Amino acid sequence: MARNLFYSKSTGMYNDWHRNIQDDTFKQLDIDVVEYSECKRCKKKHIHFIAETAYFKGNLYKNTEITRMVAQDMGVTAYLIFYQPISNNAVKTTDAQIKELGYDPSLMFNVAKIDHLKSNYGYKFKEFSAYEWVMFLKDLRTCYKCSSLECTKWQK
Repeated sequence: MARNLFYSKSTGMYNDWHRNIQDDTFKQLDIDVVEYSECKRCKKKHIHFIAETAYFKGNLYKNTEITRMVAQDMGVTAYLIFYQPISNNAVKTTDAQIKELGYDPSLMFNVAKIDHLKSNYGYKFKEFSAYEWVMFLKDLRTCYKCSSLECTKWQK
């Protein structure tokens, strides 16, 4: 966890407390996203990926060393997700429309798979609209084959 905040607002009481420890050997990282679903048959929870997220400020770089290491140790995919709002002129969405859609369409995403990399370079980003990202997340669940013993027996 970085000692200094990049924004001038608090990220939470624990994070603020930890940042003030004056011993630099204390290191922490928060994992921003753990995307998972539950098998409808056996109820086992499956982690689809972990991710580091960041607000896009014009630079598609972020240190992902620990997130990559955690993903590799877990044997799961990891992503770096930059997000940014779309201009209000491009999307005018009411709360009722957002409720009907099931998500807010006013964000866009630049997403890079990072778990296979050995450094903080070589990111290959793909741009997603909010709708495309939601469809990607839905496809993860549709295409995933549960590997639990119960489901493996049933699939044969």
